[in-house]
Amino acid sequence: MSLRACIIGGSLGGLFVGHFLRRAGWEISIHERTETPLSGRGAGIVTYPELEAMVHTCIGKQAPLGITINNRIVQDKDGSIIAKKFYPQVMASWEWLFNLLFDALQPNEYFLGSNCVGAANSGNGAILYFEDNSKIEADIAIFADGIHSEHRNHVDPQAKLEYAGYVAWRGIVKANELSNDTLKILGDNFAFALPHRQQLLTYPVSRPHSPERSVNYVWYRPAPKEGLLKKWLHGNSGVQYDGGIPPHEIRKSVIDAICDDAKRDMPTAFAELVRKTQQPLIQPIYDLISDRMREDRLLMLGDAAFSARPHVGMGVTKVAEDARLLGEKLNKPEVLEDALAEWEKARRTVGRFIVQRGRALGSYLAGDHAEDPPEITEIMANSALRVTDIPDYPSV
Repeated sequence: MSLRACIIGGSLGGLFVGHFLRRAGWEISIHERTETPLSGRGAGIVTYPELEAMVHTCIGKQAPLGITINNRIVQDKDGSIIAKKFYPQVMASWEWLFNLLFDALQPNEYFLGSNCVGAANSGNGAILYFEDNSKIEADIAIFADGIHSEHRNHVDPQAKLEYAGYVAWRGIVKANELSNDTLKILGDNFAFALPHRQQLLTYPVSRPHSPERSVNYVWYRPAPKEGLLKKWLHGNSGVQYDGGIPPHEIRKSVIDAICDDAKRDMPTAFAELVRKTQQPLIQPIYDLISDRMREDRLLMLGDAAFSARPHVGMGVTKVAEDARLLGEKLNKPEVLEDALAEWEKARRTVGRFIVQRGRALGSYLAGDHAEDPPEITEIMANSALRVTDIPDYPSV
């Protein structure tokens, strides 16, 4: 008789863990609380050979993930290229990656509008309670519901988000909406602009074999919690948000101001990218370290357990590795509890390492009270590295 896993969270983490557990012989069900498909969400992802291999394992075939970008560059305010590094990487569309994994699911494995409202251990398993008054009994429950997980307290109630002192403004613009001069800089490079205590990085994304491209950007800016952040999170409706704001609630005056700031601080190509973004997003940057990734048969993984600053570029790879190792450990385990403990120990070590690396890469962005910024070439070279290029990466 197959063991059963109930997975809460239908984004990439939930898909990865579903695939790896099914390959290990488990019966799975993935529950996403939203009622509409997630495939239209997200922007760009920096991928790595390790991630590509895991995707291919999950979908059972070879498939391209995105487009290859060969060079990293830094452009100064006057338009000069002041640093360059050859470092080939594949840039993927979040939507493309999601659809690859989603389309490889079996029928009746993924459920939209399935909102888990409670969970408990049951001695030799877990019980999940849902908003429609139904419940599911499973051998394990896995929370893959992201940084703002509503179920973290079931596993580690002491784990709390720590605001880093800065935000990421994010956006994406279709390439055909940008000027030729801007595309010469941003269309085929992993490009950085680095004003004092700021960092704006861009890279193109596309579906494989598609002639259509877009340019994705992330702009890190200091934002004191009780000052600028609070102002930015005050919505059109008058609601004062905390921790994030729905994109449609971002006030026009705020968007106009960041466009003015980009014109003042950034090279022309980067400023044009910001100005032509139809709907920017605000992502307050947080650190999250959990002391536990499991409480008996209740587990959490990905950003629900450890959330690292985006400079490491490993959010998707990290959750995929969480899922891969879980599938490996739970493939016909002799003692389920021992296998879960081994998985937790290994992935907790990696999670802590990645969060600490993110802090080291981004600490200077918290404002003038923070440590001095690194050299420009160091910032460019150390962002979003392959696992094999990261010094002292845990070999677990």
